[in-house]
Amino acid sequence: PFERVSYNSGTGAVVFWVNVTSMAVGSVIYMLYGNSSVVTDRQNQNGTWDINYLQVCHLNQASGASLLDSTSHGNASSTNTGTQTTGKWDKAVAFASGQYAAFPPTLSGTVASSPVFTLSSWIKFPDATNYDIVFDTRNSAALGCIIYGLITTGVAEFSWSTTNAPTGTANIGNNAWHYVSMTYTGGSTGTEIGYVDANTPESRVAVLGVQAYGTTFNIGTKTLGGGATTYNPVTGQQELRIS
Repeated sequence: PFERVSYNSGTGAVVFWVNVTSMAVGSVIYMLYGNSSVVTDRQNQNGTWDINYLQVCHLNQASGASLLDSTSHGNASSTNTGTQTTGKWDKAVAFASGQYAAFPPTLSGTVASSPVFTLSSWIKFPDATNYDIVFDTRNSAALGCIIYGLITTGVAEFSWSTTNAPTGTANIGNNAWHYVSMTYTGGSTGTEIGYVDANTPESRVAVLGVQAYGTTFNIGTKTLGGGATTYNPVTGQQELRIS
């Protein structure tokens, strides 16, 4: 199955995501087009993403529009005050000061209670003069999950609690696109691993105990859990995925 994210009839530019169940090294994928006998749309958006994906948002919708989820779970944003901008490819969402997108509480609860999960997104921040927020599921300054870039250095921190936060070495606050991801495994006592641009992982054991979490899942410049009150604008964010 495949999903067609965008198509420009004037330039011929297209963005597709294709589900290839298995493929040997060196295999070739062919795309066939121009068959006039095909009169119905053959894309299968939900079928492209298996049930393990809780959310796949391309973040390419119009300014202020709901940020749609391509999976069968339907975890689109309930709020989006951001604006459409040019992405690393296709379109992305940008957030000025105070702008954000909130996703359903069922999504936040699923991520927070899951013993194994992965969060990822492409992100671009103008600088590191303030905190750069990538994800936020917290309900206080300490409880929940947040990924952000530190003030001044822009170094990514992957925080499941304030005392267990592996910190990377790459500066994500340098006006360039970066691919940021975090995995957590192991239930109440597990390992969180953060990656920036798929480079050497930074990891730390996190002892969670009993925790409560936010009622929504936010991206943008409005966080859920208190702490710092000033955050950098998001120049662009694209391909938000949770599994």
